[in-house]
Amino acid sequence: SSGINAEYGIQSNLRMRLTRRLYSPAVASLKSILDGELSSIKAAGTFKNERVITTPMAPHIGVTSSSDKVLNFCSNNYLGLSSHPEVIEAGRRAITDFGNGLSSVRFICGTQGFKSSAAQKEGRHVEWRN
Repeated sequence: SSGINAEYGIQSNLRMRLTRRLYSPAVASLKSILDGELSSIKAAGTFKNERVITTPMAPHIGVTSSSDKVLNFCSNNYLGLSSHPEVIEAGRRAITDFGNGLSSVRFICGTQGFKSSAAQKEGRHVEWRN
């Protein structure tokens, strides 16, 4: 078995070196193009650094790039419910009862029963028109 592993290691190493040689010019060319695009975006003032949020979502949030709280215009939490104690408790109960989800899309794993019945209830309130 160690002979097989050693042979595989040699083949793998050779494959990596050949791949690097073959694709190096293409990768270098792509990197140059992408670096130029990124420089243009930064020069235009449209580059966006990632904002690291340090507080619960709210109208004013803490971020690592500022010692002051900043006004949060970009959240879907416009009703302020994501940090409401009842919503947090409901989330805890859901995780206890159902786990942390299927870890995949419905198409692959299927739909959990509570989601299906919730969707059916929501559907009763929607009138479909052509």
